[in-house]
Amino acid sequence: MLRRAVGVVCFLLPTTSGFAGGFRHDNHDESQLRRRVHSLKSNSDDTSASKRIANSQASLGLLLDFGQDVDDADIVKLASLLKDFSYCHSSIKRIFNVPTTSAYPFGPTYLKPLSPGDAFELPMGEDIDPKLASLQCFTALFLLSSCLEIKTFVEAVHCGHETLRLLLRLNLVFVDGGCIVPLVHLFALDIPSGDNLVIVTDLHPNVLRRTSLSETEGAVMYIGPDSISLVHHFEAGIKKFKANGGWPQSGGCNVLDLCTGSGIQALATMAMLRDINSSSVVADVNDRALRFARFNAKLNGFGNRLRTCQVNLLDESDRKRLQAEKYDIVLANPSQCSPFIPTPPSRSDRPALLVRKGGDDSGKGCYSSGSGQNRSQMQTYGLFSSGGVDGEDCLRSVIELAPHLLNDGGILAIVSEFMNPSSEDEQNQNCALQKICQWWGSNSGVGMYFSNELPVSAKIYAERRAISNDLEEAALWLTHLKDMNIKEVSPGLLFIIAQKGGENDNKNLLLSHRIVPKSDRGSIWTPHNKNAIEFTSDKLNELFV
Repeated sequence: MLRRAVGVVCFLLPTTSGFAGGFRHDNHDESQLRRRVHSLKSNSDDTSASKRIANSQASLGLLLDFGQDVDDADIVKLASLLKDFSYCHSSIKRIFNVPTTSAYPFGPTYLKPLSPGDAFELPMGEDIDPKLASLQCFTALFLLSSCLEIKTFVEAVHCGHETLRLLLRLNLVFVDGGCIVPLVHLFALDIPSGDNLVIVTDLHPNVLRRTSLSETEGAVMYIGPDSISLVHHFEAGIKKFKANGGWPQSGGCNVLDLCTGSGIQALATMAMLRDINSSSVVADVNDRALRFARFNAKLNGFGNRLRTCQVNLLDESDRKRLQAEKYDIVLANPSQCSPFIPTPPSRSDRPALLVRKGGDDSGKGCYSSGSGQNRSQMQTYGLFSSGGVDGEDCLRSVIELAPHLLNDGGILAIVSEFMNPSSEDEQNQNCALQKICQWWGSNSGVGMYFSNELPVSAKIYAERRAISNDLEEAALWLTHLKDMNIKEVSPGLLFIIAQKGGENDNKNLLLSHRIVPKSDRGSIWTPHNKNAIEFTSDKLNELFV
């Protein structure tokens, strides 16, 4: 019987500053859920994990050690346990009485982690089913980042003591003062193909804001709207490509996931290609990310089909090393690594990426690890947040590399923010369309890139990237954007099919820009924006003929 379990704070929507761009999102189903969640009874005790992690001497070592010296048999036990009590998105929604056909049909379930001082009670009956109790405890720990009393956990969860020992061996939790404290998130994804995945990531920055990792390893990004948008929008393209014989059924499909983070893109793609003998190489500059990706591959049954490669996309020798193999699909979500934020030089903190030499007077190409009073501010724009002064360092590198990585007919799929996404004159060399074509170089290909009908102005973007209510900081960002000639920014998706062609063929990229119509369901990145997915699916059917 579970008498004291921690409940939900609120549904985490892409209006929060934690999500890139912070684009507005309204949805009736989510509003309905929000009302249910806010009706839960508050508790006076602080059960948030944030303060306990920050104050514990042991927690940092455990965080840094994640994925090291892990027994594969324990990962298999965890996978079996999660499957036993249906740790999946549809089941998690049922905890909150949300119809499985309503908001966020595939996941993940966006629940805002508890902040310091928060505590909420999730009422449970006297005769609750043990599997449901286990699901509720895991949801509280690994989605809400809430602590649970050991006594509560072992009484509620099936084989409670054994399960706790398993979580401790895997460094998913630690014990502090009689409480179980989570060290990671477990995001449940119900992939459209019918597969259920569970992706382990570091805790949300709001939880780790008082805790710093090492100088050479950054926290592995949680599953944000950008991550899941590529999964959902690319799924339609994969179906069409498979139907048209894009890959030989016997020959398999070789996938490369750049800036892999947790490995979500590669794992979701392999899940969609279950009927094809697919394999993946996942690459990241952050060794911690590669440990998470290996863990997640084993957790989801892809351990023997995924290889890892530590690569810095801004390093020429690493770029050459990547070209040793050819791939049928190249995926990239730059926000998982050195992403798409056009960061002022004084706000750049990228110790693991300090490889580019030289630079002009504007500071382009030069990076500083920072020091002094700005360092705490710059941590927001660190290993997986800063894309260089123009926000395009990583994006540029991926697109330049792609023609040399892809087999004939292979697909490049990218989710990123695009600077100056549209222009009345798309021959303007500063607009996204022209830049992408320039980066692709003299290589044949055909593609589409998608952006929002209403991009965000430089002024609004600067205000969102600056420290909250800091007018001086916002002015610094706006000045920087103007210096970079960035007038607008939009979340977007890019898909290109490589076409090798003959020697006498005209070698260039035929790229079209598709503007996703404004919708009351939100941005192109808004999780499960059906209007946007239907629009891109329709257009991708034309591309993947």
